Amino acid sequence: MTAAWIELERGNARGCSEALEEAVALGASVARVRCLDGLRLCASGSYAGAVAELAGAIEDLRDDPRWLANGLVGRGIALAYLLRLAEAERDLLAAQEIYGRIGEEVRVSICVHNLGFVALQGGDVPRALALFEVASGGLRKGRAVTAGRGLDSREGRRGSWWGWWRR
Repeated sequence: MTAAWIELERGNARGCSEALEEAVALGASVARVRCLDGLRLCASGSYAGAVAELAGAIEDLRDDPRWLANGLVGRGIALAYLLRLAEAERDLLAAQEIYGRIGEEVRVSICVHNLGFVALQGGDVPRALALFEVASGGLRKGRAVTAGRGLDSREGRRGSWWGWWRR
């Protein structure tokens, strides 16, 4: 799975797919593989395909909170690109609640940032800007906490939600 994440981060959709096939052959969780494949589809601009793949993965990840939240964020973003904004917001709020419950405060901020994207997609620029501002405070705080633990993390550097899921 790590190799698939790396290939996804690099923007190598084919490499990600190949690594996912290998992960399945090595016994990786099928639900997690489906989730990462849905994220790959979203990153590739195949939003409808991502929604379908992530919907199936989400059903199978109910007992895996971090991965469930990852899938909800990915589906929320794909739905936002498809302008299915109420559904996108619902998924992102659900992911935010899960991340908060498991103590992933930086990822909560990623959800807030993506809620800003949903607002922007809906034309509500003032709300989008307000959400981006709230999220930036949490992201700055998260980078400080990460640095304080002595971790060499890429989290937050790119402002990309993809990098947050690799740890």
